[in-house]
Amino acid sequence: MEPEEAQEWLEAIGPAGEAMEEALKEGKITEWREVMVGGTTEVTVPAGTFDQCRTIHYRAHYGYGAAEEGTAWWSLEVGWWVRLEGCKTFMGKANCYTIELVDCGRLSQGELIERLAIALQDTELWNPILAQTVRNQLQELGIEILSR
Repeated sequence: MEPEEAQEWLEAIGPAGEAMEEALKEGKITEWREVMVGGTTEVTVPAGTFDQCRTIHYRAHYGYGAAEEGTAWWSLEVGWWVRLEGCKTFMGKANCYTIELVDCGRLSQGELIERLAIALQDTELWNPILAQTVRNQLQELGIEILSR
């Protein structure tokens, strides 16, 4: 892609910098998301204490009038979020949440296959096409889960 094409593409998906701020003030943009990366910190949750968790602050305004704001902590050690806390507001009512990792570990191959089989069995009840798609993807990875 040529630089001119890239600039046109970027302008097509939305204004940048000061133009973005102006468009927000004028109400031209009704949906947006903002993610800010903070520093690292130690986080203690029911699953344990995790050092060097990356702090992520997030804000969003959805086009239908809902807004969300919160903070999440990502652990490199776990490779997943260990804590999220925030509030989602809709029609003047705030629903606040805290989500914490309560346990972590590795499943044996047998335990993993057993849990996947149960999940696929449940999925087949409400979406058999999705269940078959996932079953095929697992087969491509060498994981054979027979239909029950």
